[in-house]
Amino acid sequence: HCGAAMIGDSGTSKTGARHYYYTCQAHKARKGCDKKAVHKADLEAAVVDFILDHVLSDEQIEKYSKIFETPEEFYMARRKHYIWRAVTSGMVFRRAGQISDR
Repeated sequence: HCGAAMIGDSGTSKTGARHYYYTCQAHKARKGCDKKAVHKADLEAAVVDFILDHVLSDEQIEKYSKIFETPEEFYMARRKHYIWRAVTSGMVFRRAGQISDR
């Protein structure tokens, strides 16, 4: 796979049934990638399996539960993270009218 983003797409069969899948953005733009489309349900199931195995495993939960002493510390860290994401994405400035949405 070329490394380009996989984007959601859909198509309609001859019977009128809708089919959903993910396709490589470069392949869709005909930029030389030969990655075939992946059924939506298959890719999403693989992502959920990966998250359960690697992110939400008992070992990972145990590891991260030791970082914060109290639920309040966890809440504050999470809140700071969302504020940082909002500022860096320009949401705060857009709301203030300093950046247009083009």
